Order: sequence, then structure tokens, then C-alpha cells
Amino acid sequence: GVDSLPPSAPTSLRVTWAEPTSLQLTWSPSIDDSRVTGYRVSMNSVFNRFTRIPTVDITGLNPEQQAQFQIVAVDPAGNLSEPANITAQTTALNARAPVSLNWRLGTQSFGAAYGFTNEDRLIETARAVRAMGSNIFKFSLSGDGTLAERISREPFRTVLDMDFSHYHMWVYGPSNWYDGQTADEGETEYRAVKDLAKALLLKYKGSGKTFYLGHWEGDWHLVNDPGHEYDTYRNPLPAARVEGMIDWLNARQDAVEDARRDVPDSDVQIYQYTEVNLVKKSLSGYPSLTTEVLPYTRVDYVSYSSYDAIGYTRYQDVFNSLQQMIRFIENHLPAKEGLLGSRIWIGEYGYPFGRSGGASSPQDQDARSRNVMRAGLELGCPFVLYWEMYNNEVVNGVQNGFWMINDRGEKQPVYYTHRDYYAAARRLWINFVAIHERPPDEAESRRLLLDALEGKTAVVGREDKMPSALHLSAYPNPFNLETRFQVELPHDGRLRIEVFDLLGRRIRQLFDQHVIADSFSLTWDGRDENGGLCAAGLYFAVVRLDHVESVIKVMLLK
Repeated sequence: GVDSLPPSAPTSLRVTWAEPTSLQLTWSPSIDDSRVTGYRVSMNSVFNRFTRIPTVDITGLNPEQQAQFQIVAVDPAGNLSEPANITAQTTALNARAPVSLNWRLGTQSFGAAYGFTNEDRLIETARAVRAMGSNIFKFSLSGDGTLAERISREPFRTVLDMDFSHYHMWVYGPSNWYDGQTADEGETEYRAVKDLAKALLLKYKGSGKTFYLGHWEGDWHLVNDPGHEYDTYRNPLPAARVEGMIDWLNARQDAVEDARRDVPDSDVQIYQYTEVNLVKKSLSGYPSLTTEVLPYTRVDYVSYSSYDAIGYTRYQDVFNSLQQMIRFIENHLPAKEGLLGSRIWIGEYGYPFGRSGGASSPQDQDARSRNVMRAGLELGCPFVLYWEMYNNEVVNGVQNGFWMINDRGEKQPVYYTHRDYYAAARRLWINFVAIHERPPDEAESRRLLLDALEGKTAVVGREDKMPSALHLSAYPNPFNLETRFQVELPHDGRLRIEVFDLLGRRIRQLFDQHVIADSFSLTWDGRDENGGLCAAGLYFAVVRLDHVESVIKVMLLK
């Protein structure tokens, strides 16, 4: 008989990205009793094109142009579905994400052991961080003069005048609280920190900057003594020092809050944080800053120097460990009104070269750092700060530590991960606002930033970076915990990624949905469809984009 039944109308029609002269529409496929041959796309009631896939790029538009689009499904008999309609608008020609946005991932500079210009190394590294795309910078406000005087002296004046929006600073006033803090010492610390806070609020009024005043890894302050240098499991902690640190932090908190009260109309924000670094030992009952000091303070935030939580190569292990530590800190952090979201961030992490448990290669450093970045974003941390831009640790003339740019000026993979992340996050934010006509909320921001990190966006350099052929790679390979597949997509289409054994049996389907042309990555944890661990051996990873296929071998070790 004659087919007279039309396809179902397209659903979930949405704008997936927008630019000044182009945008992309995507929708869920229509259903027909035989099949859908494609879709008619009209713009402002005029036929624009026919497409066989449920997505279309509309180009040749003007900045901030608004248009009505209509999508109609067609079957082989020529039957037409009911139309799906949407109004879409391109972005402004110079659309930018606000400088003050917090991109959460960042880095820092402390005691750089090398430089490549004639500038002060703090200024040079700050410029390198900003050039990478970050608007977050962490450093130590150390030197001569009072704290308030230092911000008007070099190198700090130049660094603070740069267009970073979030500054984290190690700040130490003149008091010595190791044997307990006297009333006079507390007043001295209070005055020094308050003068600094007021100076920042006044000097940078109108800039929208946010300052976080803190200190180096506080647990080392509690345990370090002659004979107890870096004594992780020191027990008991010196009682006078514990009380002194509580009083020291509370005096500084009073200073910050009183400065905010005295300069009420500034759009600059200023907060205090304490930094903890020996959290894991507390899970076994050992005393630490988290258990002995934090519950008796009024600090705004906690920075977690997380090296005791991240010694894993598998993402889920890193996530679980960080989640456990952060929850433990949260349970000891007194509640505070007026501060929204998580009050704990990852203030340091990294994988050094030349040490046991460190990175085996720049690629390994990047892969493991990505695990921490992703976990921090998943956990809602306000910041996840990599240690650091230039290395500061040299042993017998050999660079032995952490770096994004090494002493030969070579940018490492982890540098490019951050650079690409910032670019993608900015474009995603601009597109979100163009599509939804509002900024993303907290949950949406978290998803947006995770998408930027995972390479799931197709907006950064989309046209000039388009690969010419379907390409699949895996790293590490061989692997023993998980491997990351990287797929280069030459065009839009249905992408399927599967793993097969040597007998041709499908072990796991990792992905199956429509994508837009870009690079795409995801991990395989060596498990089958039922969640069971696969046996060691050789497997085939197969990627299909529509009717094009690419295959590679991957070796699972035990």
C-alpha cells in the first residue's frame, strides 16, 4: 500500500553553539514506520537546506542576528512531519566572558629557579600564567616593609595591577605564635593584616578583584622543630603551638572582617583561608591542623594541599580519596553565614619528576593531573591549583620538582591542557549566555567546566583545526588501570566506540550518539559491560563515525 503516515516531529530542538556569524541547531531524531530520509530546514520561512542528520550548521549570519528556524522530517514517500520551531540568535561580534569569572583551575609561582627574560621572576611567571589564559594567580607576599607597604612595591605592584581576578597570597605578619600568641602579638598581627586588607580594598576598588589571604601548609608549622622536621606523625602536637595557631588565625580573621566593614562599598572581595596538608593521617586518629585547630577558628575558607590524597593513577581512586579527605575537612570546619558553595579548595597538587611516586613522563604528568582537575570540578571545589608554573626545586644542579614550563622554556602537556581548557570554557560560557540569555547556575557551570576539560565542546578553533580523517589513539598503551582514547573527527555524525576481544566478541560499548566534528576523548577502565575486570591481553578498540571505521590494538596488563 501507499505510505501515508508522516514521521514524528523532531523533538528537543536546541541551539548547541552560537558565534557572531554562525550557529548550530541539534534535535532528537524523528521516528517513521519505514525510515526518515532527512530533514528540511527553513530560516524565517524560507527553505535553507536539506540534511540527513539531526544537526545543522547555519553560516553567513550577522552578529546578534535573530532568526526563526523550522525543522520538518521527511520519509521516503515524501510525507512531512509537523514542524519543530525555535528562535535563535548569534553572539555579539566581540562577545567576551567577564574577566571576573572563576575558571577554578589555576596555578602559582613560588621561588622560580629559572627565567627567560630580564624581568623579576615573579612578574615573568605571572605574565606566563596570564598568557596561558588563567585569571587566577597564587604567590607569596614576602619581603621588606609592612604588608600594606609591599603591595605598592615591586614586584608585587606590577603583579597585582595585572588583570587577574582571583589572587591567593601567603601572608605573614610580624607576630610569632609558635610558643603561644600573647595579646600584644595578636594585636600586632591584627593591625598588619587589617592594614593590608584595607589597602587592597581601597587601591583596587572598581576592579572586581578577589583576594584570598592565607599561608603555607599549616600542618608543617605545627610539627616542625629541631628533631621533628617534617614529622608527619608527631603526636602529641605542641600544645602551646596549637593554641597559638588558633589565636593567630582568629586575629587575622577579625582583621579581614573589620576591613570589610570599614570599606563597605568596594566591589573588591577579601577573605582569609588556612591551608591544611596532613589530612590522611587524621583518618587514623593522629592530631592535625584539621582536628586540633580548624574547629576553633572562624576562617572563611580552607585550602587543601592534597599530596597525601592523589597518589593514584586511576581516576576513580583519585576521586574517592579526595572526596573522603574533603568531607573530613568539612566535618571539622565551623559553619559560616554568607558564603555559598564549597568552602574547601585544592590549593596544591602535582606530580613531580625525578621522585618516587612522581610522573614518569610529561604525558603521565598530564594524565594524572587531569584526574585531579576533573575530581576537583566534580566535587565543586572553588579552586584546583597546580604546583607550579616554573620549578623551584633544584637538587645538585638538577631540576627536581614540578613545572608547566621547564628550564629550557618547553611548555609541557599539562600547560596545553590548561590553555585549551580556558579557551574552551570561555567559548562555552559565551555560547551558554547567548542561548539561554542568562549566566549558568552553579550546577550548569560545573558541567560547562567539565565539558571544557574533557574536550566535549566543538567551538574552539573548530574550522581551522578540523582533522582530515578519522583517527583513534590510546594513551597509555599498554595500560594496567585505564587508558584514554582520543578521537579526531573529520565531520559531524554518529560516533560509536567499542572494545572487542581477539575472537571478535564485543566486550564493551563505550559511546554511541551523534557528535559534532572536533577532537573527543574518553577513558576505558578495563572493565566489560557488566563491570567485571577484563583479563590481561590484547583487545581491539573500534571507532565508527557513520560508515567510516578506525581500529587500534590496546594491551591490558595486570
